[in-house]
Amino acid sequence: MNNSIKLICALMAVISSIFVLTSCSNCFKSYIFEDVTFAESFNSYGAILLSDEKAISDMISEYNFAALSSNAYDRLALFERDFFENNSIIIIFHREITGSSKLTVEKVEYFNNTVNVVLKRSVPSVANDQLKDYIIIVEIPQKHQYSFASYEVY
Repeated sequence: MNNSIKLICALMAVISSIFVLTSCSNCFKSYIFEDVTFAESFNSYGAILLSDEKAISDMISEYNFAALSSNAYDRLALFERDFFENNSIIIIFHREITGSSKLTVEKVEYFNNTVNVVLKRSVPSVANDQLKDYIIIVEIPQKHQYSFASYEVY
């Protein structure tokens, strides 16, 4: 009986390690740009994972980043081939319903082939009713091969 319990515990440990959700609050760099104005259609793009210099170049020209945000454009232009040997970036297009809110990147979570960025929202007690658009760039290490990126705000 004792060996059966040990075997079950070992099996449970292996299974749980396969489905572990890991997160870290210091394994990334983030840049939040509020000087942004984009069309409603951009908000549906959510989080986009980019793993090479060509993907950034394509995105800059396709979405006309220079017009969206000169600061975000300048930051994206700095990423070169050497950076992508060990890193990836996630670009998040997000729209807030109040211009008074502030967003910060709280943590980055890794689960199987998905990386999730958790944003924290702070809103003052008195808020305005203007929309506020954000472009958020998050640098992450390539510990694994990720296929998808997502984000959530709380």
